[in-house]
Amino acid sequence: MEQSDLSNDRRTFWPRVGPAGFVPDLGDDRPCANCGYNLRGLAYDAACPECGALYGIAPATEQLPWDDADQRGDGNQWRMLWAFIVTTIIVILRPRDLGGNVWGCEPIDGKAAIAYRRICVTIGTIFLSLVVITLTIEAIGIERAPICAVLNVLAILLWINIFTHGSIHFFEDKGAGSARRRAMALARYCAAPMALMPLHLVLAPMHLELLRQVEWTKTSSDQLLMLTLGHGAILLIQLLASASAEAALLFQVVNVSRPAASGLAVVDVIGRALLGSIYFVGLPVLIAVVANSIGR
Repeated sequence: MEQSDLSNDRRTFWPRVGPAGFVPDLGDDRPCANCGYNLRGLAYDAACPECGALYGIAPATEQLPWDDADQRGDGNQWRMLWAFIVTTIIVILRPRDLGGNVWGCEPIDGKAAIAYRRICVTIGTIFLSLVVITLTIEAIGIERAPICAVLNVLAILLWINIFTHGSIHFFEDKGAGSARRRAMALARYCAAPMALMPLHLVLAPMHLELLRQVEWTKTSSDQLLMLTLGHGAILLIQLLASASAEAALLFQVVNVSRPAASGLAVVDVIGRALLGSIYFVGLPVLIAVVANSIGR
């Protein structure tokens, strides 16, 4: 019984051996993208017998702009901004293109992927902190809210960092070989929906109206609840977008159907979000309660 439980704990997923929808065919010539050696009949994740390269297949999926140094402009700020925006759009609206890069012939720039995630974490922290600080002002008043501000920002930064890093850990036991390693690198781009945090500003007019009505004192609980639900709905959309990107990668590295990959990714993302709610929700609420008690 103990051995059975141990084996279940160590269970991994059945990896794919090549791009979804393609299998090796003895009748198809498949030149190595590195040296041109014919890889006919070899598994897609097999090293080239001639040069040892693992990039024997080059699907039609284009390299992500942020992953391409030429498109980033090697330090050109405007080209970097454009590459960041286009990459974010691709990850959110065309996650299959992100997944296709698992089998790309171009090496993945790990440092660029790390930088991309950090930018998304920074954007997410700034705008989500504005939301939480504003809700805190409306809940306990502007006189006590500054006491909570710094701790709220730290709590949000911790949550976003843990949440986005969880996508990388998600692929540690999924897939095999170069596909798994590339998926772990590409998983950093699953942080792209955090760059959508400025969307919460669409509720800014409601906040301004409420704060004007109450002259920077507490708002009613009903008004505060509606605004909180509004921000929660936007955040849920962002979480589902992260799950969509994860599912696209998972479908490429694990031999499961697209619905199964989507289900597994949604469960993983929602689970991480709920576990991290102690930082994102619990700490700010606790801090606000303490600050409100001190101010009385």
